[in-house]
Amino acid sequence: MGPLPAPLRLQAITKLSRYLGLQVGSVQDPDYTWQVARTQLVARLALATRKTLTVDQRSLIATAIVIPKLLYIGRHQWPSKGTIQAFQKMIKNYIWHGRFTECDVGGRAWLNQHVATLPRQQGGLAVPDLKMELLALAAVTVNNWAVDSDPDTQILGDVLAGCQTVGVAPQMYITPRHTPPTVHNRRVKESIWSTGLSVCNSFGGVSPAASKAAMVVALHCTLYFRGPVVATWYGRRMTLDTQPLQGPLSRQYQATEETLHGDFCSEWVPYMALEELKLFTETGVARGIKSTMRALCRNGTLVKDVLHWRWLAKGGMLVTVLVDKFTRTIRRQAERLMVLILLNFPQLLRHGEHSGRIRYETKIRPMRRFNFVLTLNAGWKA
Repeated sequence: MGPLPAPLRLQAITKLSRYLGLQVGSVQDPDYTWQVARTQLVARLALATRKTLTVDQRSLIATAIVIPKLLYIGRHQWPSKGTIQAFQKMIKNYIWHGRFTECDVGGRAWLNQHVATLPRQQGGLAVPDLKMELLALAAVTVNNWAVDSDPDTQILGDVLAGCQTVGVAPQMYITPRHTPPTVHNRRVKESIWSTGLSVCNSFGGVSPAASKAAMVVALHCTLYFRGPVVATWYGRRMTLDTQPLQGPLSRQYQATEETLHGDFCSEWVPYMALEELKLFTETGVARGIKSTMRALCRNGTLVKDVLHWRWLAKGGMLVTVLVDKFTRTIRRQAERLMVLILLNFPQLLRHGEHSGRIRYETKIRPMRRFNFVLTLNAGWKA
């Protein structure tokens, strides 16, 4: 390789250079960028402390200066849990004691941590939470990748988040949960992709009806009076008699969810990822499919990779199992999964469309209209 034209020059392997505020080079040291950011903030906030006298002023500086800088670095160099805890302690010490340090500082805050994080309109100080800010950043980033990504962005995502041991990058899908989220889903994972995917799966779906679990239990209880859902197997194919699930209760179930959420797009059900899917059981408890049906769930497996169904003209459904190795365990779990899908999505009991058209349904929020009177050339003389 020939010499580069001036002023360009090759960078040594052991050196790092600053590029858009980040430390880049051949040295694999993910914590070095955060160490540089810490040194910069310590010096700059030490100067700002001389001009600030109150906790309220320092909380404004932390929100306007510290958090945007850390989020910019976190977008390109995702931090570890230890780094997040260290910087959160520095932010807390700076706001309450005027020292951007990780060491223990004498004195105590005069507001509870939960009260201090409230907005100022509610009596708090709007103290930023770095972990929550990073979770929000990851969710927005992954959502933008999923909705607005172009081929170049998808290729970049395959390189950063894909498996490097295979030649073809697998398809990635987001499956927003329709069950209530838990506090255990607010975890920072090893990358911005995995963290944002977890947040979108847990909190990106619509809020379920308050009686969703009770409706699933009630629909299952009708089987005690009208008979079970009979499954007849013909090799890999299974016919389901869904007549016991159809009736006034299922129609009321569908009408309630239609009033709350709008039209149901059944063509998106096959694209749900089994690894992240949670369904209500007949007892009203939300359980993950991965923990109960391990034979069907593999990394990146969607419902359409395991099951294919179509509606029969005489009623019922014809389900085909698409797993390569068909065993008794696969047969039992496939039948169980199909019944749970019908209990959680009773809209599938109605004969569906096969036009191949995929719908995107959304609700348009009403917008407020403002009328302004504009006076041209006000205060000017010709």
